[in-house]
Amino acid sequence: MEKNNHFKSQFIKAFSWSALQSAIKVLGNFIMGKLVAIWFGPSGLALLGQFQNLFFLQQSASGGAVQNGLIQGIAHHQEEEQQHKLVLESGIAITLLLTVLCIVFWIIGYPWIAQHWLPTNFPPLVYFFVPISLLFSSAFFIISSYFSAKKNYRSNAWINIFQSVFTVLFFILLGQLFGIYGACFGLLLGQIPAVLYGFKQFKQVFKLKIQWRWPQKKEDGLWSFALLALYSSLATQLNQIFIRSMIVDQVGNAEAGYWEALQRISNLWVPVLSVLFTTLFLPRLTANKTRKGFLKESIGTVGVAAILVGAFAVVGYLFRVQIVDLLFSKEFKNAESVMGVHLLGDVAKAITWAFAYTLLSRKKSILLLIIDLLFNVIYWSFAHFFIQSQGWTGAVFAYPMAMLVNLLFTSLAWSWVLSQQPAEKNV
Repeated sequence: MEKNNHFKSQFIKAFSWSALQSAIKVLGNFIMGKLVAIWFGPSGLALLGQFQNLFFLQQSASGGAVQNGLIQGIAHHQEEEQQHKLVLESGIAITLLLTVLCIVFWIIGYPWIAQHWLPTNFPPLVYFFVPISLLFSSAFFIISSYFSAKKNYRSNAWINIFQSVFTVLFFILLGQLFGIYGACFGLLLGQIPAVLYGFKQFKQVFKLKIQWRWPQKKEDGLWSFALLALYSSLATQLNQIFIRSMIVDQVGNAEAGYWEALQRISNLWVPVLSVLFTTLFLPRLTANKTRKGFLKESIGTVGVAAILVGAFAVVGYLFRVQIVDLLFSKEFKNAESVMGVHLLGDVAKAITWAFAYTLLSRKKSILLLIIDLLFNVIYWSFAHFFIQSQGWTGAVFAYPMAMLVNLLFTSLAWSWVLSQQPAEKNV
């Protein structure tokens, strides 16, 4: 009974802080999406989405590469602060290496990116500032991961709130001064105040001195998480870039904007579920060593994902006309007709995501990588085929079809991992 009460208390605390920071993040995304829709129309929204994917691709590959590995490594040794130091030092070393590689790639590759994926008149200043912003985003991920693993929901929420608020402020200011390109530049600046605040909070709760140290053998698991995150960021972000570019080339900029609007509707639920997974469910899944405990936590994780996103999908479909008009403008009316199909894909994605986190808790990174590779190949193939016959809506129909295949393979992998768990602790 006491254990259940403790879990309920932790769940309420995690959900409350998650809801607060997610609400502010969602509000910020709403404001930015709404302003772009009004100021620059569907074509502007498509361009903004393309730039965000390009930046998030490298941001996730560098700073986010070991996020879940840090959370798991620290949560696994909850009371061993010296071990936390070793995990943090390993995570910082891996993150710094990947960040430098991403910076080099961006500096060398931006002329090609400018020629193929963004307008030729995109300001060079935005490109040149991306490497600097990657350093801040990497620090942000390290600090946020530590707070999540230590269940310091308050500090983690506040640094995310700082990031959301300042991003919106810079976005509005520079968007008004310099148009869509200024708005893109503003997206890069919001994390700087968040990192400065987060570092101050981090020093108050972590007293050991962090030193430079390359990962040792017992922290090799972090490399698996880094490999998975590196691949996932490349595959997911590149897939969206390719599909959006395909729509632009074969249909038009406005149609790419309609498709982008549906992606942004999905972003309303992603922050809530992401914080719950990383701050609450991943540490609990990691801590449960027996088959019975792992099964119970897995069912709970999948159940929460299905209920939350299922309810979101029902409400979204019933009020799709009002939602599209509220979030964007009447120019995006074409997105309403296929919104139900897109929301079905969201439900499948949330459940798949929950199963994926159960596999992450058992360090099955390579297995997840293979499944995710299969999904992205299938998704792109479906989109390529259906766009040719149905236009931009073909990409919408490809999403739930590919996600259902992904759910099938991920749940089968979970079943296999479950069978490998010991029946009793320390068996």
